[in-house]
Amino acid sequence: MSLFAAYEPGASGEKLESVQVRRALPRDVEALVELTIARSGGTHEDLKASYDRETTGRFSEEENRLWVAQYAADTIAFGRCRWIDSPPEAPPKHIPEGWYLGGVIVTESLRRRGVARQLTAARLLDLSQNAGEVFYFVNARNRPSIDLHSEFGFVEVTRDFEFPRVSFTGGEGILFRLDLERWPESYRMSRIPAP
Repeated sequence: MSLFAAYEPGASGEKLESVQVRRALPRDVEALVELTIARSGGTHEDLKASYDRETTGRFSEEENRLWVAQYAADTIAFGRCRWIDSPPEAPPKHIPEGWYLGGVIVTESLRRRGVARQLTAARLLDLSQNAGEVFYFVNARNRPSIDLHSEFGFVEVTRDFEFPRVSFTGGEGILFRLDLERWPESYRMSRIPAP
């Protein structure tokens, strides 16, 4: 299985109706573990411990926010936002301090149905309440993600940056930024779903 969805601009299925996007809760942990293992591997025990910490508030909301998309009774996707500091000893090309969108994982059979777009809108709406900008970085080969984020107004900042323990298999990374103060009002007017 490829890490990235096949690049097929304009290809999409029928939009999923009645998807609920909300903050992740402890009851979502098993689904989060299954989604992660199906996408990128890992051990059940380690992933469960990590998601337990994130969904029970042991990670501060000032540093990490985990969101899920639920369809019917199933948790079908998730995405996160994380605050990244720029430590004093950071190398010159270290990414800027700020909020970053993390990758979205969607159940394979439900991709291209608008779920990642809904998760992205909810996370940006949440961050727009108290942040002026948000970043994300991506493998240059991940065209579906680049196109999705471009729709929201993200612009390329640089391809010459560093972040510890992150490499871009078979490609180069791109750092993007979105000015939340200029973000379209149509997105800001939506309500943030409560958990």
